[in-house]
Amino acid sequence: MHERKKKTWTKHFDFMFLDLLFIEVSFILSYIFRFGLGRAKDVVGSSSFFQPYRRIMLLILMLHLVIAFFTDQYSNILKRNSAEEIKRVVQYCVNMLVGVVLVLFMRQTSDAYSRIVFFVFPVIGVFVLFVYRYFYKIYLRKEINKAQNQNCMLLVAPYHKVSAVLREFNNRQISTSRIIGIVLTDNIAELEAAAAQVIPIDAERADSDSDKMAFDNEDVVFDGGFPDSIHGVPVVGNLETMYDYAGSNVVDEVLLYMDGEAANEAVRTFISMGIVVHVSIRNLVQVPNATINRINGINGIPVVTSSVNNVSTRQLMIKRLVDIFFGLVGSIVTVLLTIIIAPMIMIADPGPIFFRQERGGKNGRTFK
Repeated sequence: MHERKKKTWTKHFDFMFLDLLFIEVSFILSYIFRFGLGRAKDVVGSSSFFQPYRRIMLLILMLHLVIAFFTDQYSNILKRNSAEEIKRVVQYCVNMLVGVVLVLFMRQTSDAYSRIVFFVFPVIGVFVLFVYRYFYKIYLRKEINKAQNQNCMLLVAPYHKVSAVLREFNNRQISTSRIIGIVLTDNIAELEAAAAQVIPIDAERADSDSDKMAFDNEDVVFDGGFPDSIHGVPVVGNLETMYDYAGSNVVDEVLLYMDGEAANEAVRTFISMGIVVHVSIRNLVQVPNATINRINGINGIPVVTSSVNNVSTRQLMIKRLVDIFFGLVGSIVTVLLTIIIAPMIMIADPGPIFFRQERGGKNGRTFK
């Protein structure tokens, strides 16, 4: 599976477009506040393209692009709380106002405009942008967190780490992935020792006291083997069966808590299956095509990510355009051939000329 490289400004074209739309609306509202609703047509409906206030709207467009490309206005925008969001919106509107005022000062044309419009503009802008961003982010978070929109992730870890990992993984407002199964790296003897309340599995190797506590406090009933689930997530196998599970179920990503040669082998095998592998940064191994997710990792878990290849946004865009072009060409050719061939099929073999069949798709998904 290809891992997409993302840049902040290319990830959020929707916010870039909506910010531009609403900041322009805010400027029009500030104009209406000063001159009244009847004068709005002077800006919106004027036949003169270079009407004075319309020039400001064009300037706002250019300044918006500068702010979007050269500031971190959209960095982690979906993960911000309301306090951080209002701070970023105020920064945006202040930068916009300063840019407009500087341009007018340099051109010595400020006398042609109302000062009240420019004083009211950032105030209305802050309110409008914050309200739209607040509700739009609620909508996006709900969409991202829908199971059908998330990648299916397999967690491979020793038992004493599972609770802490699940707790950290699920402690996020949004997640592009969901853990659909757990593979325990422990053997039966270690799990039976845990059931008998002997020394916790590899407790001396636990990274922190929270890992040990997560192990000690885990409420799981063992019946002489592997537990059925941990915190509601099914335990789907062990090191011997995990490749069979990944090959027969939908698995997009693997979060790996292993080290040594076994981890190297697991990384190579999963990558050969087209599955993206995230290795806990505490379990560093030699992985090909690796990139370190330094800031956010996977739901806040610092990892090294490896996949078949890293694909840039530009490459994906080119691929998509090629797919659409040849798809349209192929569809047109198919329609023309169908007009000729369909009657022949119906004469030779009465009945439907089209049929549906299920096929295997991306990482085990089926489609018709």
